[in-house]
Amino acid sequence: MIAVEVRNLSFAYPDGHQALEEVNLTVEKGECLGMVGPNGAGKSTLLLHLNGLLSGNSGDIRILGQSITKQNLSWVRQKVGLVFQNPDDQLFCPTLFEDVAFGPLNSQSPAEEIPGRVATALEKVGLSGFENRSPSHMSVGEKRKASLATILSMDPEIIILDEPTSNLDPRSKKELITLLATFPQTRILATHDFEMVLQLCDRVVLVARGKVMASGRPEEILTDESILQTYGLELPEFLRLVPAWDRKAFISRLKAC
Repeated sequence: MIAVEVRNLSFAYPDGHQALEEVNLTVEKGECLGMVGPNGAGKSTLLLHLNGLLSGNSGDIRILGQSITKQNLSWVRQKVGLVFQNPDDQLFCPTLFEDVAFGPLNSQSPAEEIPGRVATALEKVGLSGFENRSPSHMSVGEKRKASLATILSMDPEIIILDEPTSNLDPRSKKELITLLATFPQTRILATHDFEMVLQLCDRVVLVARGKVMASGRPEEILTDESILQTYGLELPEFLRLVPAWDRKAFISRLKAC
């Protein structure tokens, strides 16, 4: 089953900047898709279209077979959970309980269900007992998990994350990757973190100049220096140190870690 289908999507900002141009993309249900590209490529703009925060000038987006329209935005946002790059954009209530409860409360979930939804979401991200904590007093790693909890309380079928490992220390990054690997939902990750993509993702798309320029298995796309350099990317240092002939085997060992 197709979870997300983007057809001929184009979008320009009010200042005339063409951020997306004739984008076509299909994501299968249960797939983990990595989205890479240089700064300004259009990755974040595309993500904001997938739950209706932005609306294209032309084209169509289907979520679980239904086109996004003004009439079904509430349904779309229950099905598609978006985690912003900056956790402080997602956490704005005095306590974590209120932040995690915000989505269910505003989707008119029965009041008696709210505590259970919050408790389950916090348990999934390892933050049980944090209900009365102020998000402003949490570490960056804890805020990332808390942001995830705010969408998990809505029980989404599709999870979208914008630069999920930015500003994380190595331990917090490892914990987040391990956590995301356990999720059965369709996941779409826009990131510069090639290591995370290689560990988590089934497929990668390379976005540049508002278009999808390449698509394939991460070990094929992210080790192809010619493709990367053409679109303003570079082979990451951890792969540059590995001989070209051994890179795919190295990636297999990395995934096994």
